[in-house]
Amino acid sequence: MQRKAICAFRAALIGFLTTVAPEWTDSPPLQGRALWSLAAVWSAGRIIGLFGWDDLGFLGAVADVAWLSVLLFYVLRLSW
Repeated sequence: MQRKAICAFRAALIGFLTTVAPEWTDSPPLQGRALWSLAAVWSAGRIIGLFGWDDLGFLGAVADVAWLSVLLFYVLRLSW
């Protein structure tokens, strides 16, 4: 149950920041290929964790760090 809550929090974080950051900075929102790419990286980490593929555990960890890094870079880019 706790794992589901963490996954839901991560999805909510992506949705919240990609919606609110452009509103705060009065800039165009993330859309199209960039948004789909961010969602795909996030989904890759979730799918690897869901099926418990031990051989791909490192790839799942990289996907988790990657989507958070891209999201942080996006928000920081909008802030400056």
